[in-house]
Amino acid sequence: MEDELKEIYVDFDGRKFVEIKDRISSVKLSDYLKEFSVILRSGYRTEINLRIKSWLEKAGAALSKGFLLTIDYGYSAREYYSEERTEGTMLCYQRHQFNEDPFSNIGEQDITAHVNFSSLKKWGKEFGLRTIGYCPQGTFLISSGIDEMITELYPCSSDYASEIVKIKGLIFPQGMGASHDVMVQYKGEGSPELRGFLLRNQKGNL
Repeated sequence: MEDELKEIYVDFDGRKFVEIKDRISSVKLSDYLKEFSVILRSGYRTEINLRIKSWLEKAGAALSKGFLLTIDYGYSAREYYSEERTEGTMLCYQRHQFNEDPFSNIGEQDITAHVNFSSLKKWGKEFGLRTIGYCPQGTFLISSGIDEMITELYPCSSDYASEIVKIKGLIFPQGMGASHDVMVQYKGEGSPELRGFLLRNQKGNL
């Protein structure tokens, strides 16, 4: 956002890839901001994922009855576009190291951005996918009974200690327990209650 909303394009100057700020390519970008009540101040930079909507439409069409499970790092729209997050969420990963330069290590690194889970909830509903639960991954796994699984599967395992360390990485806030969220959407009759959301269900915050 400058004096007006701009979009970042990628060009090649003959030696390297460069970014160019220019007019937005689609009115859908400004419509998105209105839809989620986002007000961007001058200097603010962020990401907008419009393709989630078509992905949800295809998922809804393919599913006659059942659950759609999404696990990823992300926020509600309110958190995603908060005043403090002025540089967005885009990061690049190469060999488990991260940087913020998408034009380095071309073809050798992953470029990622967080998910706006509010868009999943709102747009999913349009295609018959009702959100029945949303919470941090660690909370979901504990509520689902991961401790029972550990007790059942690993006590006699020679790799017990190493497996426990891996599982802790999925649960603890210092690992993926707080960085990743779990959302479950449902298509069908009734409103099933899933054990994974009994401890904490934050779908009302989306």
